[in-house]
Amino acid sequence: MKYSIGLLLVLVITGCGYRVVPAPDTSVFLLPVDNRTARVALGPLLDQELAKRLVADRWKLAGVESPETIVIDIQLTDRKSRTLQSGSDNRATVTRDTIVLTATVRGAIQPIHRSIQLPLLYRLSETTDTQVDDRNREEQELAERMALQVAAWLQDPSIS
Repeated sequence: MKYSIGLLLVLVITGCGYRVVPAPDTSVFLLPVDNRTARVALGPLLDQELAKRLVADRWKLAGVESPETIVIDIQLTDRKSRTLQSGSDNRATVTRDTIVLTATVRGAIQPIHRSIQLPLLYRLSETTDTQVDDRNREEQELAERMALQVAAWLQDPSIS
């Protein structure tokens, strides 16, 4: 008995390492992504991927904003674009754009406001006779990564 009280006291003082996981009845309302980039498909892709990720993490999606719901507001902005590789005709074949993801979460125990810069690589065809554009796949992968990041911030705001 004496040892269990001591162990309990040590765990309380030092922290046990566990964190609070949302209850299955916690509701989240997703505002439409404010996409301020030149990539119009990125906003709807992120909306879809974030909804799928939150449902997979056992959050309930709310249809309307209410005082009981956690509200997630996301903004995407362009930071810079850089040509990494050019073809023989000086056309860019590989570019890297930097997209800034900013998420604000209201209604949680403590409000969260986080931001991260993520690279988006575009690989274009090196020849002019074929127009292979990899943007859809690249944007889909970036939207999945962004959804994981926002879900991680929702679980633990200290994650960068």
